[in-house]
Amino acid sequence: MLLWLNGPFGGGKTSVATALAEASTGLRLFDPEWVGYMLRANLPDIPHEDFQDLPPWRALVPRVAAEIAGHTGDTLVAAQTVMSEPYWREIKTGLAREGLTTVLVLLDCTPTELERRVKADQVERQAEQWRLAHIAP
Repeated sequence: MLLWLNGPFGGGKTSVATALAEASTGLRLFDPEWVGYMLRANLPDIPHEDFQDLPPWRALVPRVAAEIAGHTGDTLVAAQTVMSEPYWREIKTGLAREGLTTVLVLLDCTPTELERRVKADQVERQAEQWRLAHIAP
């Protein structure tokens, strides 16, 4: 099984996922961004603004998740913003094909609160401009 936390950049997904994994045995963090980092390193000649736009990312995330869940026997907790409905459908279909039941949880907050959270974040300062630029979308 995979518990996927979706929501705005800076909305608290990683904090919630970490707290859940720390509070419960049998839950393991799974970060789909690492699949993107691997692709970015191996496809430097393929132009893209966001690795989610790369079809291999959407294909590999379910495969990697299934391998980790199968190897560990744990329920995975992923914290990843996916704003594109077609991309989400593609990922969810892939997860189902891999035999993973997926529970989607959407974390939400007002734009004002989101901006406050982003500006107050001391852990991921380098992400501030990206997050602020994506509040409206």
